[in-house]
Amino acid sequence: MRLTLNKANRLLQQLKSRRSYRHYDYLAAMPTFSLTVRLSDCNDELRATLEEQYRRRRDALDNRLQICQDYYRLRESLFVANQRCGISQRLSDIDLCRELLNLYKHTQSQYADSKVVPLRVEAIDPQQLREDLKHMEGKTELEIQVITPAEIEQQIQSLTSRIDQLEDEITRLNNQETLEIELSEASLQLMGTAAA
Repeated sequence: MRLTLNKANRLLQQLKSRRSYRHYDYLAAMPTFSLTVRLSDCNDELRATLEEQYRRRRDALDNRLQICQDYYRLRESLFVANQRCGISQRLSDIDLCRELLNLYKHTQSQYADSKVVPLRVEAIDPQQLREDLKHMEGKTELEIQVITPAEIEQQIQSLTSRIDQLEDEITRLNNQETLEIELSEASLQLMGTAAA
């Protein structure tokens, strides 16, 4: 079946949640089954009953195994498709932008918390400083600006804009790019009409 990456991602999440919900309970109960047999049950229908119970349990186990395999095949197909169309790179770029954004916001908060107005290197006049120090104790501590609040704000806006742009590109690619995958009948039944 051909799916957009967006639909494949939703299908993967649904398959994961439904698989987790049903998968392990069935597997845990399936290695054996028991059937109470009375003397009166020992007739020609007993074998048919046992075979039917065995077939139902075996089919359920096989279905759960197929669903598990489909989940991992779909996940791998999405990974490859994301690499192929550049979504993975964009996601990495978003992570980097968010990390830089956090650094700039932290730096911005440091300015907000500071009680001293830092100086720019170019604003310091050594001759004037010498004159000022004569009227003080002969020394002072200079706090020098490495980056201005305006530069920080501009970087924050730029990074926020870049993140929005990358997210829009990912949304567009997820709706535009497709992948081809064949899912087992068991997965399709588990998903109901979600896969159709």
